[in-house]
Amino acid sequence: MKGSFKALFLIGFYEGKFYVITGYLEHVVNDEFVNWYYYLKDYVGEKTQVYNYIENNTFQDPFYEQVFIPLFAKKAKDNGVIGIVPDNRKKPDKFSRIEGNLQPLNRQGMLVLNEAERGNPHMKRLEEQFLLVNAQMKAPADGPDCVEGGVWIVIEKLAALTAGNYKIGQRKGLRKF
Repeated sequence: MKGSFKALFLIGFYEGKFYVITGYLEHVVNDEFVNWYYYLKDYVGEKTQVYNYIENNTFQDPFYEQVFIPLFAKKAKDNGVIGIVPDNRKKPDKFSRIEGNLQPLNRQGMLVLNEAERGNPHMKRLEEQFLLVNAQMKAPADGPDCVEGGVWIVIEKLAALTAGNYKIGQRKGLRKF
């Protein structure tokens, strides 16, 4: 099967480190890709909140609207709804993002692949793709690209949850009914 790999990884953050906990990286049909979201939901259970993102940009939007939204709706009938958030951010090229956002974390020991998943073929494939990333991008880098997106989203979530970003209480000047 040619073309890009589909990738979905569960990224966590704990004590200053980003963890690639588990995930999927393979050439699969769209139906199986959507199943991966449910597999990760089952893997996590009720242990924590999972934010489910899917890559989407202006170029991909028609495909997202016409293929993925109906697939998620179909799966929801049997498996329950999974909230999917499209990642619409404007991005520089893949190599620059991976090199600029992940390489420093890796060098500082702040990007960790789950040792317990070392035998998982998807995690092995991810590690192989990381080792082959270079400026020429002759080898697939869909796994590292997915991880970069996940790390970026975690950083955005952490920034939004930082003390001082949320105010709880009553606003002055509101009328009471």
